[in-house]
Amino acid sequence: MKDNKTKQITRWAVMLAVIFVAMMLDKAISIALPVSMAACVLLATFTFCFLDNSWGSGVLAGAFFGIASLCKEFIFPSAMFEANVNPLISVLPRVVATTVAFAVYRLVLLVTTKMSNAKARQVLSMAIGVLFGLVANTLLYLTALGIYKNASGLANDGLFAVIYAVLFTNIIPEYLISLLAVPTIVLGVRRGLKLGVLGNNWKTKE
Repeated sequence: MKDNKTKQITRWAVMLAVIFVAMMLDKAISIALPVSMAACVLLATFTFCFLDNSWGSGVLAGAFFGIASLCKEFIFPSAMFEANVNPLISVLPRVVATTVAFAVYRLVLLVTTKMSNAKARQVLSMAIGVLFGLVANTLLYLTALGIYKNASGLANDGLFAVIYAVLFTNIIPEYLISLLAVPTIVLGVRRGLKLGVLGNNWKTKE
């Protein structure tokens, strides 16, 4: 039992570290681009969300994404520093987003039980889950920013307009990268870790 708990904590630590490194990589890449991208961290987050087919990983992936976002502000402060260091803006929307993604993934798996190709079923379920998770992340974050703006009485509409414009400019490439790459990466890592196509072999290994 103690060994199992140690393994689980180790997995969570690796998840947090990889998501944080992915966020820093996005920041480094964005230095050479006219806009700020989040493709790497979204890719890492949704990969971990589905990796071992468990609700715990689905929720924690979003929490770690949010924590990494919050910590990043202290390393590379943005124009929205005060808003982004608020957990209700930086963490909560991400937790809800990956929870939505995993719930949709499980729902699609449930309604596609008649599909004979298990791999294709997983790809379809993950792709739809990622789409819903990405949309939830975008809408919830923008909503949280809007609420913060109104509650704090900020009048800098120009700054918020730029932020909204950047977010919507990034949507297409970020969405496409995650939609196309997450299912492939998840299935590849599952195979490498011998988790099976369904990703639920941890119990049999422990």
